[in-house]
Amino acid sequence: MYIYLDESISNLDLEHPDNLSKIEFLLAGYAEGNYILNAPRILLRNFLDNSNLSKIARNAAVYAYQNFSMMNAFLEKIPYKIIVKDERDINNTNNQWILSLKDVKYGFLVHGIVILGENLNDSKFLNFTAKHFQKTCDEYKPFILMNHFHGGGGSTTCNELDNLLSRKLNHIFCFLDSDKESPVCNHTPTAKKCIKSINQNSWIAMFASTNHFREAENLIPSSLLEKIEGFPLSNLIKIKEIEKKHQLIFYKYIDIKNGLTKKFLNRINQTESPKKAFWDHIVNKLAAEGIHMECNIVDGVCNVHTQLEDNVCQILPAGTKKTLDNTINVLEQMSIDESFNIIKDDPSNEAWLDIGQTTFWLSCALPKIRLS
Repeated sequence: MYIYLDESISNLDLEHPDNLSKIEFLLAGYAEGNYILNAPRILLRNFLDNSNLSKIARNAAVYAYQNFSMMNAFLEKIPYKIIVKDERDINNTNNQWILSLKDVKYGFLVHGIVILGENLNDSKFLNFTAKHFQKTCDEYKPFILMNHFHGGGGSTTCNELDNLLSRKLNHIFCFLDSDKESPVCNHTPTAKKCIKSINQNSWIAMFASTNHFREAENLIPSSLLEKIEGFPLSNLIKIKEIEKKHQLIFYKYIDIKNGLTKKFLNRINQTESPKKAFWDHIVNKLAAEGIHMECNIVDGVCNVHTQLEDNVCQILPAGTKKTLDNTINVLEQMSIDESFNIIKDDPSNEAWLDIGQTTFWLSCALPKIRLS
């Protein structure tokens, strides 16, 4: 995260213990590599000349002062930033969170931002996408990623978000699967609650999701899935071939773990809706491809389709239950250079790198500053 200390901070009495301790903490956190910090030259000069600040804090001010041009270039480049001012209210304008110095307290942004997802794999997945995005440009080499994870757990994510917001300690990046089953779907109830909490709470946070993709599994580049031993990639290739042949777009919205099931179609057929119309069109094209849409149940067993748990008939297979887990396992067994080389020319990498870009710029920091 990029923190910019506004020139209004110079209006504060930096001899006052409370103000001094907050500046001390921010500079020390920068020295530790928790985030990027910058300020006007005159303010940085005041810090490095202030003998009441620790050597670590003054050393951080010296580094920022000496590298002012580079830091200012980052200010223009990095889309997300926290601006600390001498004012009372917290507000968010175009992904720039304006924070009062009085709201900075011990523990602020220690270990970077908080990623709030449903489980640990969400954090791992996001960090791999961010590291791959970093590889797209040599200018990003100086940065490191600084974030840590809090698990929400499905619908309870909102409760954990409210808890984190009330603590007023870290920037919170709340990330969920969109769970969109068609292009016309809106945010889920859980997502709506999270967005409402962030909008109503006077603290620094951001919500994002897999957006136009149902789940994280839907945006994994094919070249990575290909590296998973025993993964049924041919199923996904078939789906994409059907898309291309009939000018459809439904790979984004299919359940990669279970494929297209009779249970899913029965559910959406219960009411007339744009989502039903979307899938009706696809089902017609699948039938034209000779895919059997109807079941033949004999003694509780379907003689036409593969049956998943609870005898759910699988009309069009896709990936596996552990598609995301297996992808992360593969990524953990190779270097970032190796995995980036696998995906860099993959035409299906765009959504992966888009999410990586957001995670990277929210989490970016500079390495720990060595004392001189």
